[in-house]
Amino acid sequence: MVKYKYLPHTADTKFRAYGKNLEETFVNAALAVFNVMVETDKVKGKTKKKVAAEGIDLKALLQNFLEQFLI
Repeated sequence: MVKYKYLPHTADTKFRAYGKNLEETFVNAALAVFNVMVETDKVKGKTKKKVAAEGIDLKALLQNFLEQFLI
């Protein structure tokens, strides 16, 4: 199953994340963001991080969720 797909965009990175459920889709969105910065298939994860995010809708929830990995 495809985890994410990058889409054409003129300035920033744009992608569509996929998953069997919301949790898996959010995890795959985080992978897409990290893959922009580093080739995720060439590094090993050493730590696990639990994050908590809130949002008034799914778009805000995803944005706040992804932000937790960047701070």
